[in-house]
Amino acid sequence: MTDEQSVQIEDAIAAAVAVEPSWAPYFELPVIFVQLPSDSRAISASAPHWPQHVMLAPAAFATLDELREQVVHEFCHQWLYLLEEVCPMEVADGSRDLTLPSGTTERSVREVIGAAHVGLALAVLYRDDDQPAQAEQLRDYAHGCLQVLEEQAADLLTEHAAEITQRMRRLRL
Repeated sequence: MTDEQSVQIEDAIAAAVAVEPSWAPYFELPVIFVQLPSDSRAISASAPHWPQHVMLAPAAFATLDELREQVVHEFCHQWLYLLEEVCPMEVADGSRDLTLPSGTTERSVREVIGAAHVGLALAVLYRDDDQPAQAEQLRDYAHGCLQVLEEQAADLLTEHAAEITQRMRRLRL
C-alpha cells in the first residue's frame, strides 16, 4: 500500500470505531494490507491460509464509507480465521456444498458462518450509521445464512460452531 492508502485505511478503521466503539480492540489485530491487482473482480479479499493479510483493490478506496465497509468485512474474516485455528467450525470429513442466500454456490460451513458474521457486523455498522434499510437487508442476509446452516448443515457444525451460530441468532439488531 502507498502511504496515502495506509492513512486512508487508518481513517476507515477510526470511522468504524466511531460508529461502534466496542470494536476498537478488534482492529488492534496486526494485519498486513496488500493491493489486489487492478484487473481483479474482487474489491477486497482474504484467505484462511494467508493469515493476517487483507487484499484491497483500488475500488475499495473510492470513498471512506466504501473502504470502511471493506475493512470491517475483512477484519471479520480475519478473526474467524484465528478462531478456526483453535476451534474448527466443521466436523472432520464433513464437507458439503452450500448456497448462500445471495445465490453464491459451493460454500463450506465455515464460509457460510463467515458470511453470517460479516452480514451482522455490517448490519451494526449501517444501523448505527443511520441507514436502517441497509442494516435490515444485511441482518436478513445474515439470518438467511444461519437458516442455511440450520436446515442443511446442522450435522456438520462442531460444538464451537454451533455455539457461535446460536450467539449470532440471539443478536437483536
